[in-house]
Amino acid sequence: MSKQSKITVKHYLNTDLKPKLHGLYPTYVRVTFERKNLRFKSVFLSKYYDLEFDFNNESTKRRIDYETKLINFSIDKLQNKNDVSKVLPRLSESILNIVKSEFYTDVAFEFSFYEEFEKELFKIIENTAEINKEALKYIVEINHKTDSNFYKYLKTDLINNVEIRNFIEFVKSILDFVEINYNKTVDLNKYEPNKITLNCFEWKYNNGNEMFLKFIKSNNKNFDKEIKELNELINSYLIYY
Repeated sequence: MSKQSKITVKHYLNTDLKPKLHGLYPTYVRVTFERKNLRFKSVFLSKYYDLEFDFNNESTKRRIDYETKLINFSIDKLQNKNDVSKVLPRLSESILNIVKSEFYTDVAFEFSFYEEFEKELFKIIENTAEINKEALKYIVEINHKTDSNFYKYLKTDLINNVEIRNFIEFVKSILDFVEINYNKTVDLNKYEPNKITLNCFEWKYNNGNEMFLKFIKSNNKNFDKEIKELNELINSYLIYY
C-alpha cells in the first residue's frame, strides 16, 4: 500500500486581488499534496479582513481547524482531488437550509409546498383581530423561508394540512436537536474545534444522522419518511463522493 502523501493547508489573505473599500481582502486557502497546489476562497472565513487580521485568535483558529479537517477528509475521499473547492461548500451546507429550501419543494410534494404553506398561514392571519394583515403577510413570506425561529415559535395545531404540519414538526425537531448537540453560530467563542453546526458533513460522515434518530426516538417521534427523503437528497447533493 502506498504511503499517504502529506497534506499542508494554509489560510492567508489574498493580497494579489484588488482590495475592497478600506483595504479589506478575502481569505484564501492553499492546499499542497502530491506535488499539487490548490488555491481557493475559504468557506469558513468568508468575510473580508484587513492586513492586521489575527489568524491566531481562538475563534478563527477553530474555524480554520474545522475547514482543514474537511479538506483532509475530501482529499482522502475524492477521486478527482481537484474538486476540493467544489465540495467544501456542499459539505458545509446546513441541514436546515437544505430542508427549508430544497427538501419539500423538490422531493416530498408534487405541488408547490411554500404556496400551500402560505395559504395555511394566511388563514391564521385572517382570523387574527386588530392587525395589519398585509404587513404581516409580507413578514410571513420572508421569514418562513429564511428564519428558523419562525418555525420554532409557530404552533402546529393551527395548521390544517397534515403534510405541512409534519414538515413543521420535523423542522422543530431539527432545531431542538441542533440547540442541544451543536454550537450556536451566533457565539463564535463557544465553538468547539470539531463541530460548527449540523451540516452535510456532520450529518452523513460524523454520526449526525444516527444521533438525530436517537434524539427523535427518545422524544417518541417518527420521521422515517422525511429522513429517508432527506438522505436521498444529501446523497445527490454530495455527488462528488
